[in-house]
Amino acid sequence: MISIDVFVVLYRRKIAESETVQSLLRATTACTQLQLRVQLWDNSPEADAQAVILAPDWRYSWNGHNAPLSVAYNAMLLHAASPYVLVFDQDSRFEPDFLDALCAAMRAVPADMYVPRIAHQGRVISPCRLRWIKGAPLPGVTPGTVLPRCFTAMMSGLCISQRFLWSLGPAPFDERLRFYGIDTRLCRELNLRGGRAYVHRGTLDHDSALRDRRDPEHYVQRKIWLMRSWRHVFDRNRLERLGVHLYIAWTVLRLVSGPGRRRGARSILAEVYR
Repeated sequence: MISIDVFVVLYRRKIAESETVQSLLRATTACTQLQLRVQLWDNSPEADAQAVILAPDWRYSWNGHNAPLSVAYNAMLLHAASPYVLVFDQDSRFEPDFLDALCAAMRAVPADMYVPRIAHQGRVISPCRLRWIKGAPLPGVTPGTVLPRCFTAMMSGLCISQRFLWSLGPAPFDERLRFYGIDTRLCRELNLRGGRAYVHRGTLDHDSALRDRRDPEHYVQRKIWLMRSWRHVFDRNRLERLGVHLYIAWTVLRLVSGPGRRRGARSILAEVYR
């Protein structure tokens, strides 16, 4: 039997309301090949009273101060006892056969990272090719293939070896990153070190907030958080750092020229570089 530690961070969502928790409960009942040790980190203002009824192999921690995801992941990693950790967002939906697919991949192919396909509105958005800062489609990547070194992937559903994580240092998840960019930074580190990432048959349905433009103000705020992350994800040398600053300026110009935008470029840049 394969043992995996599962990390889930909750924010303003009860345990019973989390799509990920409900998917895990269904999957663990159906899958007998994996032993899951689930860690729930709650960033909500108030602790969830339902935590007392969790199974013994589920660990609940309440923070209450909305700690950065990177900080939460590093804290949970200290309590992880399995060779691999599986990270989920709070709102990921998957069927029980997701864990079967992961288990089959882990038995068949040794890898530092096992990557699912993530779909948003029926279109696969992860994994993808990292074309410098932006993600681009990765043609020819199907389940059962090893990803090329130029790949990146969304964090939810990633299964990562502890050995690789600890090779990055005492805080493997970069704590300069609060929310966005943690996954891209991790994939870049894997690519830099010649690690192996394998795509398994499992799929996730995921609502991508960065692709939701229904509320222009919320969309701009999410882009600000994303631009902040670029400064710490793409910082290997002076040329890369210069390129990031130029790309941020270009992105801000596009934002302020879009329909329904109310904020000026100076206001956005001030928040990006705060």
